[in-house]
Amino acid sequence: MAEISALTVFAGLPVRRLAKAVEWYGEVLGREPDAHPAPTIADYYLTPDRVPEHGTLQLREDAGRAGGGMVTINVEDIALFAQSLERVHVAFDTQEFRIDAVDVSSVTVGTFEDPDGNAVTVVQPHLRTRR
Repeated sequence: MAEISALTVFAGLPVRRLAKAVEWYGEVLGREPDAHPAPTIADYYLTPDRVPEHGTLQLREDAGRAGGGMVTINVEDIALFAQSLERVHVAFDTQEFRIDAVDVSSVTVGTFEDPDGNAVTVVQPHLRTRR
């Protein structure tokens, strides 16, 4: 069997009402969506260069599946992300875990739920210092 290699991954979350979700995620992310590729879809490009192929969070109106989504987002500053959640009154507790990886010594991790009940985990890797 041939190995499958992905060039792009879109993380999608089902929401009950797209307009309400866009309003809420706009508060958390501090901006409007980057694209509306269809009437029931909103895309946020999450990398600094805002290239869709480098990381997209896609909200899709799908009331039947809303609340069952899970996504993990890596960030550079989890404390800054926590401040945006505080503005919309979302509890967000974090924990730091040591890990054994070549370039990462530990990660700080926190999870919150959006208004539809989707689980969003936020991770800040802590790079090893080079000697």
